Amino acid sequence: MKNKNPDNNVAMQDEPDRTSTDRAADSPTDPLKQSQAEASEFKDKFLRAQAEIANVTRRLNDERAQAVRNANANFARELLHVVDNFERLMASAADRPADDPVVQGARLIFDSLLKVLRNHGVEPIETVGQPFDPRLHEAILHQPSDVVPEGHVVAEMTKGYKMHDRVLRAAIVSVAKKPDDDHPGRKGHH
Repeated sequence: MKNKNPDNNVAMQDEPDRTSTDRAADSPTDPLKQSQAEASEFKDKFLRAQAEIANVTRRLNDERAQAVRNANANFARELLHVVDNFERLMASAADRPADDPVVQGARLIFDSLLKVLRNHGVEPIETVGQPFDPRLHEAILHQPSDVVPEGHVVAEMTKGYKMHDRVLRAAIVSVAKKPDDDHPGRKGHH
């Protein structure tokens, strides 16, 4: 049966001859396009897995570093008791002659211990005359003072220490307050 519509013939003539290869390239089951899509998908999965491995590695390194910092802080915290004992020893040896070999030996050991602690970032917390900071200081008394401003540390009872920016032990202190001139127990007793 012959097509009598001349328009159909024109349309057929304008369309170039398509080979079976051209038609296969457009079909969804084209092996080349399918392989390219799979390769793209595998590349995406590979890049995601690589990023996940990098994240896990970084997280594990951070956790390991934190564990080391915690262990070092715990060790340093325990050494603070030794430092306290050396300070008491040095205070009690103050009335002994400076050339006493035992005092000199104790001083050398104490200085060496403090140097090792400093080399690892352990430093005493400054207290007297400093504004009270609850992150660094533990107040056990409020002491009236005309000399030290209110809210500042007047005296240190126990030395505090920090390791880098982390408090190992808060300093135990007394904090200044304004003198109470109109306190009922103090009237007439100057």
